Amino acid sequence: MSALPDRVIAFGVECRRTGDDTWSYVSVAPWPQLAPDGTPMISILAAGDLAFVQLSAQLDPPGAALEQARAVLAGDADPASVTLSTGVSAVTAVEVAVTTGDETRIVATSKGSGYAPFAAVFSLQATAEDREAFEAALSGETDRVAITYDVVTARGPARISADLADWARID
Repeated sequence: MSALPDRVIAFGVECRRTGDDTWSYVSVAPWPQLAPDGTPMISILAAGDLAFVQLSAQLDPPGAALEQARAVLAGDADPASVTLSTGVSAVTAVEVAVTTGDETRIVATSKGSGYAPFAAVFSLQATAEDREAFEAALSGETDRVAITYDVVTARGPARISADLADWARID
């Protein structure tokens, strides 16, 4: 175990050694919460010029990814011997921002759940322009919708963001 560096990025998390077999992790980007079939929990319901958008985010990656990171940190040892704990002490805000033309607007905010995996659920009424941005992002167009977590870690405050288009590629 000591042959590993004190900082490892693997499976969507940055891990820092805090003891011999003890590591803290901070996700490199927010993740979608996943439905039982493994698809991101995002939906758009169109109603004329308006749309209702529902999306569920979490800061931590899915448990399977954390277990893969734990196995990397364990090296040849038993992964169960590695203690892996969140390096996030607080989430101060979670934002959903939409870019239409040259303008970026925050369309929804949340404080999140307050504990790992730091879930945030959004249900918002979107304008026609916002709906177009969400639909474009879900079709893979980047720089249209961003989900950003403002967090506090042992290393200080940080903004951790993901592009909704990246979530559309999860299957």
